[in-house]
Amino acid sequence: MTKQISFLLLLPFLGLCFCQTSQAQISVGVRGGFLLTSIDKSPLADGEPAPDVIGAFQVAIPVEIAIGNIFAIQPEIMYGSHGGVQRDINEGTALGFTVTETSKIRYSVSALEIPLLAKAKLGSETLKFHVLAGPSFGFGLNGKYLDDRNYVTTLADGTVIDERTTNVDFKAKFLKDGYQAGELASDEFAVTPTNINLHFGAGISVNLGGPFLFLDARYILGLNDLRPEAEGDTNDYVYKSKRIGVSVGVMRLNGMATGLWRL
Repeated sequence: MTKQISFLLLLPFLGLCFCQTSQAQISVGVRGGFLLTSIDKSPLADGEPAPDVIGAFQVAIPVEIAIGNIFAIQPEIMYGSHGGVQRDINEGTALGFTVTETSKIRYSVSALEIPLLAKAKLGSETLKFHVLAGPSFGFGLNGKYLDDRNYVTTLADGTVIDERTTNVDFKAKFLKDGYQAGELASDEFAVTPTNINLHFGAGISVNLGGPFLFLDARYILGLNDLRPEAEGDTNDYVYKSKRIGVSVGVMRLNGMATGLWRL
């Protein structure tokens, strides 16, 4: 897997080297929009619900380096996040009392990412469609892990005799595999400092008489485990990111766009 990822990261750089020896047009822009992000946790315990999606925003500066009229290399600087929410309900009965526990665990980590994408465009000078794909390399910035639980105790006839709520707020600490458990404070959780993803997307752009207004939609698949393993840890859980992003923006040939629209 490491060799495959390294090869994927190398491809855009080869394209950039090609651009140095050819006449390539360079366009710079800005885009912004939203992300629907979730965590793929495996394995799940029996009866454990899969994490649901949460919303987040994204903003990026794309640089399109055209190679001819169809193909281009598009590196970006992107701010986004990955995460998810897991909801569960557990119920237990003893001595005539029923305790219902409702839990909501929300995980969110923001990152600065560098997508390196190959792009193909088709259409007229006024309207173009594009597809793109490639890897991205991310650096974690900060994150939160919120654990909210509500406990309700009832009698057999449904009468509520007790209700209480607990809220625990953890903050991210970026650590590598093999870290010592003592490196984490009581209010911290461990996160892998870097993340590697694959972007697959498509979109449409309209010529406004100079700048291009474009719509971009992507599926972003996380490749690495977001949870580092502590030394001696026998837990085999793996957490990987899954995201869908939609954004709009503007791009101008040989210049920085001055507008930003969000859906």
